[in-house]
Amino acid sequence: MAPTTRRSLACPSSSASRSAARSDLRPAPGLDRLIERRSAAVFPLSTFTVNVTGCFLIGLVSAALVERHHLPAWLRIGLVVGVVGGYTTFSTFAQETLDLNDIHHAGVAVAYVVASVGVGVGAVYAGSALGRAI
Repeated sequence: MAPTTRRSLACPSSSASRSAARSDLRPAPGLDRLIERRSAAVFPLSTFTVNVTGCFLIGLVSAALVERHHLPAWLRIGLVVGVVGGYTTFSTFAQETLDLNDIHHAGVAVAYVVASVGVGVGAVYAGSALGRAI
């Protein structure tokens, strides 16, 4: 198979496998549903948790596998963009931010954006540090 073909197939196929981890596509409820059932907060804790853990995983996978083992581009794209990217939910983050603003929780919306970006970058850094250490 040509490298371009492998890259084209790596992202969608691996993305489908990880998106099941955050939704009710599997018999057991996904992580976001589990958190939603236990939280009555206005702050979208389930999406925040999924995105922060995804940031940590991207840092970990990038440092431990991609940087150290010099994986081929098609495998790197499949793992980082497809698998971990399929797990995270940026579009949901954006929609929830607008929804919070629409229901007059602008302060929560701002806190959500600031916390998501700040904690997300910190999680990538922590994952990268762990990935380099193992």
